[in-house]
Amino acid sequence: MNKIGLAAGIAAGVVALGAAGYAGTVHVAGNKVQAAFETSLNELKTTVPALKVTKQEYSRSFFGAVATTVIEFGCGESGASNPRLEIRNTIQHGPFASGRYAAALVQTELVLPPEISKELGKFLGNERPTLETVIGMDGSTDSQLFFPGVKIQHDKGAFQMEPIRAGFNLDGSGQTIKANVDLAGLSMSEIDGPTIKLGAVQTRGESRKSPTYGWLFASGTGEGRIASISASGGKAGAPGVEFALNDLTIKTVQELKNDLIEQKISYTGSGKVNGKAFEKFEMEVGVRRIYVPPLVKVVNAMLDQLFQCKASLDDQAMLKLLQSLEPELKKLAKYNPEYGVDKLAVTYAGHRGEIGYTLGLENVTDADFALPTEEMLKQRATIKAKAKLPIAWLKEAMLAFSPNNDPAAVDAQLAGALQMILSGGFATSDGTMLSSEALYRNGVLTVNGKPMPIPGKQQ
Repeated sequence: MNKIGLAAGIAAGVVALGAAGYAGTVHVAGNKVQAAFETSLNELKTTVPALKVTKQEYSRSFFGAVATTVIEFGCGESGASNPRLEIRNTIQHGPFASGRYAAALVQTELVLPPEISKELGKFLGNERPTLETVIGMDGSTDSQLFFPGVKIQHDKGAFQMEPIRAGFNLDGSGQTIKANVDLAGLSMSEIDGPTIKLGAVQTRGESRKSPTYGWLFASGTGEGRIASISASGGKAGAPGVEFALNDLTIKTVQELKNDLIEQKISYTGSGKVNGKAFEKFEMEVGVRRIYVPPLVKVVNAMLDQLFQCKASLDDQAMLKLLQSLEPELKKLAKYNPEYGVDKLAVTYAGHRGEIGYTLGLENVTDADFALPTEEMLKQRATIKAKAKLPIAWLKEAMLAFSPNNDPAAVDAQLAGALQMILSGGFATSDGTMLSSEALYRNGVLTVNGKPMPIPGKQQ
């Protein structure tokens, strides 16, 4: 064989080998994707019997597949009266799905009856929601969701929402998910009512799956920004409230450690109420030391009641369920749980005021679990509250409600009110601020460190 023939033979062999390798990879990728779809559907049918999978087809070709699933909602017999949802997944097998190195590219769509699709067209125009997912060779998934803008006009008002774009990325181990959601804005209005507007919204977050409790109690962080929130107008002849928040930033942290979950949410921004601008708004909310094992039992029991088609969902059934869960709910108190609006602060006219409170249970013992719930709360409940308010704010408020708008008369009234508050021990003052702290513990109320009678309670 001459050199040219040998080279051609080698090239042909390489091409054939590459084609065989590619074919094998496509086959493996296709098998993985099909197995993943079948597994997820089986989990759905087992976990939520109220959702019936009435149709499950997986039509596979060499380079791709089409998976069609029809889900029916309802606990009775399958029938035409039950709501149905048809989902079609068009799958391109890897390793080069639509030009990308991946196990598969999945395009998901809702298959709607023509009459419903026509009705949706009135609100969505020619666009429809889309979901595209890239499945990586390592098992990771990257999903991109698009929901078109909505316009609804009716005789009493209007609703308009800009498109929503969202992304969800699950790593190959299935343990960490990253998400982002973007909304350009929305508005709602009524002819004889308020107009509410929401500016651009951006959110980002990351969650880590709990080895014990799954995604239900995942640890993670998140951050969001809302450009503006406003409300204006009202019923004709009635005083309306003009309200606006600007540059609102929201941060969240949730951590699960040693079966205790803690969460902190903080808000900052600026705004205006009825023409009065405040330079800064701050709020911090926290949940601490919530014991997860009994909470899991409560959540599972509630989901079982809702989705397992085992019992009625009327008020009596739910009340009976809550009564049966009372022993588990009590166990939530085991490690001094606490909820608090730790800080609600506003800076207005150069002055900063702040309030905050916490509600919790302390030093609950196993013996306390045997007590009636009301008695246990009386003995172990702890309430803390604090406030710092500028005296200048009180004067401005009194002037606003003064019939004669007389500063001298208001000064005299303010002095009398302050004297009563301070002499009664309800607050302390440095001349510019009123400060107060209250504590309820072991059935005793103290204000600024001094015992106070509790209204309605025998002393």
